[in-house]
Amino acid sequence: MVKRAWWVVALAAVCATAGAQKLKSPWDGQTVALTDAAYKCPDPPPFAKSMDAESYYTDANHSIIDEAKREAFRKATEAPTHLGQWAGQAADAYRTTGSRAAAACVYSVSYTHLVD
Repeated sequence: MVKRAWWVVALAAVCATAGAQKLKSPWDGQTVALTDAAYKCPDPPPFAKSMDAESYYTDANHSIIDEAKREAFRKATEAPTHLGQWAGQAADAYRTTGSRAAAACVYSVSYTHLVD
């Protein structure tokens, strides 16, 4: 019993030490040199205020897929999925090239569709 209690105290001490350290992004402290590198921001797909999508599984365990329903789900979620992918690609381009156009694209595909 004493041996088990010792392990609990040791584990608590390790966790407390780890929790005391501030989380840090791998991008903190790294600067991006801005450039005029070209970046073609894709035209956004039509975007609706609501989404009509339902589950494409046919059983209670969510293990059997109805392909027609899955295709309807993909179609219904296509616009927000592409917006997320495009924002990520533009952010990657900004981080690697410093492109002002890529940074503007991140803003345009992320923010403007959220406030409409």
